[in-house]
Formats: sequence, structure tokens, C-alpha cells
Amino acid sequence: MITLLGDALKGFIPVFIVMFIDNDPWVVGSVMVAVFLGHLYPIFFGFEGGKGVATFFGVLFGLSAWVGLMVVATWGLVAYIFRMSSLAALTGAFFAPIYVGLMLGIQYAIPVAIMSAFIFWRHRTNIDRIRKGIEPKIGQKKSVTR
Repeated sequence: MITLLGDALKGFIPVFIVMFIDNDPWVVGSVMVAVFLGHLYPIFFGFEGGKGVATFFGVLFGLSAWVGLMVVATWGLVAYIFRMSSLAALTGAFFAPIYVGLMLGIQYAIPVAIMSAFIFWRHRTNIDRIRKGIEPKIGQKKSVTR
């Protein structure tokens, strides 16, 4: 939980600050994408980072609390129904640019769509497992392969 919170704050803090300094969509969008890519490809870890979901959520909350809540609610609903965190993350990433576009405009939706595409790319093995019906469910113990 501490790692998830840290990753979310990593996305939230810079975007929240830039919204006060200069809320020009291109400046904000650049910060959003830079922070997100910095998590996916960190220089200090040989450009090997996480899948970016918590940082993505943090970025969205920094942009707009309402957008962040909508995406987290989407994640929660899908996770509750299907019991798959990866499917929930992918669904939230799919709807995020739509929510942003409707609430804040296309100029903010473009960088969100770019980040969403990276979420899908980073989850490509999960997508394959979902299609095969072997993606682990939330709360399911991982099988040990010998």
C-alpha cells in the first residue's frame, strides 16, 4: 500500500503544482507525460519501471479530482464485477481520455490518451492472459510453477 501511495503521489504532486503555476494545456500535458514516462522508464533503475497505473491515477487526480474519482470508480466497478485488477486498470485507462475530454477538453485528453496507450502496452501480457481466460483474479493465490 505504501508503494502504491508513493507511486500515486509521484504523479499527483508535479501535476497539482503545475496546475497552479501555469495551467496551459501543453505545459500541463508535458508534465503529465514526463512524470508518467519517468515512472515507466526510470533512469536510476536501468529504464525498467512499473506498469504505471498508480502513477497514472495520481496524474489524473492532480489534473482534476473529479476525473480521478471517475477513473477510480470505473476501476472499482470493474474490479468488483470481474475480480481482475488488470482488466479494471485497462478499463479505467480506456475511459480516462473520454472523461478528460468531456470535462476539460480535448487539449487535456490528448496527453491522457498517450498515457493510456502506454498502460495498454505495459499490460500486453495481461491482455493475452485475459483473452486466454487465465488472468489471476483478485484474492486468488498465484499458482506455483515447477
